[in-house]
Amino acid sequence: MTWLRDRLARRMAGPVAPSPTVPAFACTIVKLDRIGDFVLATGAIRKLVGHFGEARCALVISVEAEPFARREFPGVTCCALPVAAGRLFREIAPHRRAWQAALTGFSCEHLVCLRHQRSFYRDLVLRAIPARRRWWLEAAPFGDRALLELEAAAAAYPGPDEADAPRELAAHRLLLGAVLGRTLAPEEIAPVLRPTRPTPLTRTVVVAPLANEVIRDLPATSVWNALAGCDLPADATVILLGSAAQAARLEAFRSAAPPAWRERCRVVAGETTEGWIGIIAGASLVLAAESSSAHIACALDRPLVAVLGGGHPGLFAPWSHSARQRWLTHPLPCFGCDWQCVHPEPYCLTRIGPAELIAAVHETMARLALE
Repeated sequence: MTWLRDRLARRMAGPVAPSPTVPAFACTIVKLDRIGDFVLATGAIRKLVGHFGEARCALVISVEAEPFARREFPGVTCCALPVAAGRLFREIAPHRRAWQAALTGFSCEHLVCLRHQRSFYRDLVLRAIPARRRWWLEAAPFGDRALLELEAAAAAYPGPDEADAPRELAAHRLLLGAVLGRTLAPEEIAPVLRPTRPTPLTRTVVVAPLANEVIRDLPATSVWNALAGCDLPADATVILLGSAAQAARLEAFRSAAPPAWRERCRVVAGETTEGWIGIIAGASLVLAAESSSAHIACALDRPLVAVLGGGHPGLFAPWSHSARQRWLTHPLPCFGCDWQCVHPEPYCLTRIGPAELIAAVHETMARLALE
């Protein structure tokens, strides 16, 4: 019974944490998201940390993004929570008191939420942190059903016609402008990663074909046909890159390669954060789905051809640092489906053929050669 569940959820949430007498931090930043979304917010987080001071800032981030957060902001205190929790009695209720107890230690002058898509779980986190000022945006698309009353402290999430590309970066800039009291230029919150150790460029093509959901994966046939037509050096190797949880799917992707490519290909799954960044930093080309690896390649300004589906058009991508990055998509009337596909397969991905991938790779490499 939905009404009973909602009533129990509101009662479980309790009151909003009161304003602290002596805040532990000047600014607590909430970014409960996956790695790609965290990378997209690194410029905004860096801006806040630079303004308030590293020792006076705290980060509430997901367990998944914690290694990246500690790498990028080593002097900032972190609290790591699950990236999401949707089931009231199985995922939220058993852990709510522990989360709330931990979050009281992150009391602050300014609570800034850079996760704009709302849900009951994330609203619960925001209510549990004692703060004198709370900053977030309302009306972001594709949020889960939120049950708690929260008052936005800045304007609503930008619409398609008023946003930089992607809208998420425009939202970060809008929110930080309210917090800092001035208009920010797009380059002030551009995503960027701290330099990795010097990595010599290799004849390695990094392919990151998998996303968080199978429906967003790149078709293996298109990728292997594209690589075969790209005139890569004879000694070029391919690294299939992904998380530890994707290891079996990456092996299946490798098995679909022609024998000649299978011999030149190896799977790297579950690499350390520094190793993951280093592999991408040293690649001559990154070919990726809309994934963490695509956002990392952009943030490092590496040569990238990324394939963008239509589930969340213009929300988290495309974006780039330079002409080295190309995003391909196949526009359809059903764009904005939140990945609830009505077709036998996701045509926004599968109708991007090898010829388009080959042309994008050639253009990317040609531009790199002119630098």
